[in-house]
Amino acid sequence: MADYQTRANEWFERAKEEKDLFVKFILLYISFEVLCKLNNFDKYKLNEDIKNKFFESIANDELDNLKEELDKKPLKNEQRGSGLIKLQNKRDFLNILKFVNQGRNNLFHGDKGLDNERDIL
Repeated sequence: MADYQTRANEWFERAKEEKDLFVKFILLYISFEVLCKLNNFDKYKLNEDIKNKFFESIANDELDNLKEELDKKPLKNEQRGSGLIKLQNKRDFLNILKFVNQGRNNLFHGDKGLDNERDIL
């Protein structure tokens, strides 16, 4: 049985070949999920190279907007109503990862609608 790191790499490599954006997102998310299995998510840390590549590839104003939005209204688990996610600062990588994970969970499992401004964002 392959280890989690190998599995995550396999899903990631498959995603790089995908042309359909939705399928690509799903494959990348599977890779992310597998990486989260390496440790308990609360203790999960990516290596500095991945963290640095992330911050090099995202626009600074996007991080400003995310922090501002989470300061106004932290993200929460829509099913359990707990686990508020805010950023300590715009380089708070662990909470950015938690935001991605919780946002995905809310989209797939929560009660989302196109009539809610927050859900549209």
